Amino acid sequence: MEQQSIQLQLLGWDHAAVLQRQQQLAALGRLEGLLVEGTELTPNQLQLWVLRPAGGTTNGLRAAAVDGRLPKHNIRDREPIKVFDANQEEFGVTKRAVVYQVTTDAIKIVMDNGGELTLDTLVDIKRVDDDSMHKKMQSVVRELDGISGRARRLRAVLFGEWPVESSAELPARLVNANEELQFYSTELNPLQRDAVEFAVRQKHLAVIHGPPGTGKTTTIVEIILQHLKMGCRILACAHANTAVDNMLERLAEKNSLHSLDLRMVRLGHPARIRESLLDFWLDRVANSFRCSVGHRHGARDRSQKKLAIEKSNVVLCTLANASRDGLLGAPGRQGLGAFDLVVIDECSQSVEAACWLAAQRTGKLLLTGDHRQLPPTILSQKAARRGLKVSLMERQVIMHGEKAVRMLCTQYRMHELIQQWPSQRHYGGRLEAAPAVRHHRLTDLPGVRLTEDTAPTLLLVDTAGCGLTEAKPDEAHSRSNPGEADIVAAHVGALVHAGVSPDQIGVITPYRAQSTRVRGLLCQRYLEEVDVQTVDGFQGREKEAIIVSLVISKKRGLRFVANKRRINVAITRARRQLVIVCDTKLMSQDKDIQSLLDYMRQNGNVWTARDYAADLSSEVRAQLRGGPMDD
Repeated sequence: MEQQSIQLQLLGWDHAAVLQRQQQLAALGRLEGLLVEGTELTPNQLQLWVLRPAGGTTNGLRAAAVDGRLPKHNIRDREPIKVFDANQEEFGVTKRAVVYQVTTDAIKIVMDNGGELTLDTLVDIKRVDDDSMHKKMQSVVRELDGISGRARRLRAVLFGEWPVESSAELPARLVNANEELQFYSTELNPLQRDAVEFAVRQKHLAVIHGPPGTGKTTTIVEIILQHLKMGCRILACAHANTAVDNMLERLAEKNSLHSLDLRMVRLGHPARIRESLLDFWLDRVANSFRCSVGHRHGARDRSQKKLAIEKSNVVLCTLANASRDGLLGAPGRQGLGAFDLVVIDECSQSVEAACWLAAQRTGKLLLTGDHRQLPPTILSQKAARRGLKVSLMERQVIMHGEKAVRMLCTQYRMHELIQQWPSQRHYGGRLEAAPAVRHHRLTDLPGVRLTEDTAPTLLLVDTAGCGLTEAKPDEAHSRSNPGEADIVAAHVGALVHAGVSPDQIGVITPYRAQSTRVRGLLCQRYLEEVDVQTVDGFQGREKEAIIVSLVISKKRGLRFVANKRRINVAITRARRQLVIVCDTKLMSQDKDIQSLLDYMRQNGNVWTARDYAADLSSEVRAQLRGGPMDD
């Protein structure tokens, strides 16, 4: 099949780009001389091992850092790592773990399979560059022609070889005496109810397009509950653990509220599962099942885990864990690996091949997400241009249109001034602010005073002509702008001083180096609760106030920063205030950004970097045009 050959080639190109990137960053993926300080138990009894810089030389071994802080690295939360005796990688025993939390001075990890470390010893850790997902995707693409059973018809629909079909009547067990669908949630708006009924009627494929704040997860949960009422067994997946946990959390709330017969199990490593949801972790479900039946084997026994999965009616996991080499095994007509409905949330962020790891297990597929926001992460520009960045969801929207797609249009997040530009630019002007959020402002929040900083809904801080240039890129080739970082920290400080809670504020930037710089400045102000992330890290989230720092002062970075999907994600995280800090002269060279900046000027406030001069560091103030300024 020609499509398979093309996909395999594109996946190969991207994998080569990933390997090249890993080699470039290899030094940043390792930390040496960490002291095993002790252990902690999370509230849900998950054991963490705490590793800190030794702060000096111990037994002749090189210490990890000075002043108690970790050196520069790119080891992140939820990533797999190897742990071995310091400087003994080639000779010692290597253990595996997953990072639970990274702070400036410590790394907390969860050992695989109950492993242990020796206290008060030095260890080195190294990020695991795992290519198993690439192998899984290659394997499933090669097997597409051989898909059988219920999934074969679904495959034909997804490739345009069979029409999208729906049922004329709703199942009798779902309707009331008036033959109307009975909803679990009484708060669904008309478009959400229509989307639920549409998904129930569809025989093979339903796509729910959920722009920011439109209640996509609420709609997904209602669709899942309706299918459970029909006796269906469901697999709910996403590329990222956060999206999987969001579905599980909402389902758990509904289960508690309505006393439903939801038997849910969450596959995956405990360090990657939200702390409050660990009772649904497969190992714990299997353990409770073992206790109830008096089985002699331990909770980690593979057969007990499989039995726990088979007894469940909702299985939740990442797409990687849905592969045939995992606990779900090979797809089939029956058994623990077969499902009546597969849900793939945030589908637009996943490479199509990854979606097939789950889609091959069913005859009916629900795809949800927003193809106007972040696409799959593709490092190979050649593979992206040839089509690898086109997700399965986007392809179905293009191929089938309204026959398979329903769009949610009422949003419950943004002030209408924040909503209007993305609505016109990305959603055909169809978004509408719900009455409760249409005019809400920061000053409506309890304890927030009206000041010049809290008053604007839209605020553009222009650095053009102020001399706030980028710093030299770091080892990972990531960029930062000290002047913009100072402005961001100053505005955050002003909001907090006016009564805005730090955890209601978010800072978004395209570059990791800038997020690190801003985070450091906020820590100096004791504002660690402010959430500072790259655009990718903020997808699917929201804050009352969002400050966006675009960083660049040179044209060579414009193409990356001005990516219209990234800009859409950044500005639609804000509920009551949106602040954009940038060099407008440079950014206006991109027509999409120019449109946004023109909208901000027409509908919001415009300040310059000099308006923050009193709150900037002496070094940054010296950068402002006109020479150094006195303290």
